Amino acid sequence: MRQLLCEAREPRRQMHVDQTYCRFCTKTKAQLTELGAKFDVVELDEVEGGSEQQDALEDLTAQSTVPNVFVGGKSIGGISDVRKLHKAGDLEPLLKQSRAL
Repeated sequence: MRQLLCEAREPRRQMHVDQTYCRFCTKTKAQLTELGAKFDVVELDEVEGGSEQQDALEDLTAQSTVPNVFVGGKSIGGISDVRKLHKAGDLEPLLKQSRAL
């Protein structure tokens, strides 16, 4: 369980933590993919201890929902946060800075 938290917080790591049945997760992955971002995906409903990992992520990020997107080792939030960053023109520079683009 702690392995996921350590990996998500690596400075050069981009990670999308979600669940396979979540439509917001699908939309967020599609938006990041459209931009050409490179990122790892962790499907909490498909990994052992996924529920415990989600609880630990909530402790770390104060976010109990998925998707939980990490860029450059920091959580940038979920779908609404990603959309706000994109609309403001801040998402692509953030992805470039962390070498996801």
